[in-house]
Amino acid sequence: MALASGLGVGLTGYLSGTYLAGTEVACVGDGGCVEVQSSRYAYILGVPIAFLGLGYYGVCLALALGGWRGVPRWPRWAVPLLFALTLAAALFSGYLTGLQLFVIGSLCAWCLGSAALSMTLLALSLLLLRRW
Repeated sequence: MALASGLGVGLTGYLSGTYLAGTEVACVGDGGCVEVQSSRYAYILGVPIAFLGLGYYGVCLALALGGWRGVPRWPRWAVPLLFALTLAAALFSGYLTGLQLFVIGSLCAWCLGSAALSMTLLALSLLLLRRW
């Protein structure tokens, strides 16, 4: 859980940094990253989605590190909160992937990587929830 969250922090940190620096993201594949990152769907109320992702992965990382020695060391609210966060993020990632495929018409490798990390965190939090 900490590894996947840490990778998410790195990925969204990079995207946030390119936004703040005013530079384009390095693109892998067909070049759809720039098109997706510059679309109107890359923002919510003027806030780049990468910033929201950075906050999400940061919270997941903090919760994962807080429970490093196992679920019993976590407060009772931590595991359901982690599951709710990862479920919401996975659903939102699915929505964003659908936008890339059917509305924007381009795929962003960074975004797909984040979606894969979100699905991984959802699966891991489900396992924790079952043990909780």
